[in-house]
Amino acid sequence: MILNSNNVASPLNSIYQFNFIGGAFDIPPNSEICISSATIPYSWPNITSYYGNNTLSLNIPTAGVSNAYTALNLTIPNGFYTQTSLNEYIQQQCIAIGFYLVNTTSGQNLYFFDLKPNAVYYSDQLFTFLVPTAANLATLYPGYRVPTVNDGGAAWRGFPLTSITPQWNITNAKFGTVIGFSVGLYPPTAAALNIANYNILSNAFISTTVVNSLVFRSSLISNAITTPSDILDTMPIVNGVGYGSQLNYAPSFEKFVSIQPSKVTTMTLNIVDQNYNPIQMLDNNVCISLLIRTRIPIKTINFSG
Repeated sequence: MILNSNNVASPLNSIYQFNFIGGAFDIPPNSEICISSATIPYSWPNITSYYGNNTLSLNIPTAGVSNAYTALNLTIPNGFYTQTSLNEYIQQQCIAIGFYLVNTTSGQNLYFFDLKPNAVYYSDQLFTFLVPTAANLATLYPGYRVPTVNDGGAAWRGFPLTSITPQWNITNAKFGTVIGFSVGLYPPTAAALNIANYNILSNAFISTTVVNSLVFRSSLISNAITTPSDILDTMPIVNGVGYGSQLNYAPSFEKFVSIQPSKVTTMTLNIVDQNYNPIQMLDNNVCISLLIRTRIPIKTINFSG
């Protein structure tokens, strides 16, 4: 049996239905099924409203006020983000409101928020940097100036009356999982105490990819000794395969699973993640080949005399 985009049976593009020719298929006893091969586009986002992990807030020093913050609430567009691209998105939002500095010689931007991976500790690292007042800009950041609209974003949003460090405000636990931080403020202290640059390593488990393997579930299977009882096979996502590439699965041997004898008209294949959650595939241009093997009992003839 071949499943492709013609067999899509869900808006999520992760459920496929095969209709048997003739309206029904009699499954004899001792029948088995396995996946022969699968080609699936790597097309599910890791930050999306579907997963509910697409919001965070940044506390920015309030212009013209001492020791006060104004919240910048962000809803991240659906997409597949690495730590680097997520950091770029956050910095683009800072450009959009004029919350950054520009080097007077190179034109390079300096940001007050930074997110970087730390491979040594299997962590992410959050940074915040002290925001200057009008009086100490040249001292804190020599060679830098405030941006204008000619720099491609908004003009400088205004200096606070006292130099304070901005805060990452992780309000969404699911987003926190993406970068490895529990819900909270970073730095965690009151504005008046945030008077120096700050950095911290992840304090929670990181799950940037959300989906690290695929599980195939089939309506033909009813396994009495496992839960869920309809698992057909699993497909790893090989390291180094980039988002948007084709994931190819070709088992080195046929991993047949028993099928319950019955008469069926359709077969449904459901692709879920390693925790059995439905996944949202943006591309349904799949090709999945399945084999069904039936065992017909051999009749024996006894000869006598």
